Amino acid sequence: GFNPKSSCREAVRQIQALFELHGGPSISKANGAYCRAKARLPLNQFLQALSATAQRADQLAPPLTPLQARPVKVADGTSLTLPDTPKNRKTYPPVQCPEPNFPMLRVVVLFSLLSGAILTLTSGDLRSAELPMLYQMLGQLVPNDILMGDRGFGNFVLLALLRHLQPEVDFIGRSARRSDGRRRLGRLGKDDWLMAWKRGKNPSLWLPTPLWLALPMEITVRIVRGSCYVKGFRVRRITLVTTLLDASRYPAQEILQTYLRRWRLEMCLDDLKTTLEMEMLRSRT
Repeated sequence: GFNPKSSCREAVRQIQALFELHGGPSISKANGAYCRAKARLPLNQFLQALSATAQRADQLAPPLTPLQARPVKVADGTSLTLPDTPKNRKTYPPVQCPEPNFPMLRVVVLFSLLSGAILTLTSGDLRSAELPMLYQMLGQLVPNDILMGDRGFGNFVLLALLRHLQPEVDFIGRSARRSDGRRRLGRLGKDDWLMAWKRGKNPSLWLPTPLWLALPMEITVRIVRGSCYVKGFRVRRITLVTTLLDASRYPAQEILQTYLRRWRLEMCLDDLKTTLEMEMLRSRT
């Protein structure tokens, strides 16, 4: 079951109780058949179920009206600790810092900004960077989506890749790249301007070379700077990069407020791990 630390024996016990409450057939308390059946379940069905429940959650959530009411999907990452078994150490090598640690699993998810429900995910070991892991999920984005991420995703490669592969998908996020307003192409308003980002000389370490060469040499991005306020928290001044270049359709304040909603939801993964007691998974393989 999906209850925290629920064993196969406990799952069978709950099914027995459910059948008894509703006058169903009597079943054996042995859990061997249940465990074998569970091991045969194809993993892709779990991803399909995850997507279906997220879509249903979005239908039940109040609609968002900013940014032309476009769907916003947020990329975020986390890590999980695994039991220290030989198979786990082989597949998910522990980090040596400075002493050997437990095996760790890195997870990157796409979740809906509307409901906070996880849409899809991908996983790897701690050597897997979040950006190439997100690249594996770009096919989950559809025209008119807006992708949102933190400073680990706001770079030339991802934004140019979206323009090349998903030209009708836009991006909002922070960036580790310095955005100097003195080099702007044009001013859209106070703390709101356009800039040209040029492709670097060195190819991307994770992007296939033909795809890297197909990226444009230069893209135009929009820089929005402002303050975000949440009651009970200190005011934070942030700088965002986005491909939403039309200031009349996408006002700077709406971009900032949408990113602020991401802040409120970025603890979703931590909440999920705490609620389901997933800080350390039980799987031994």
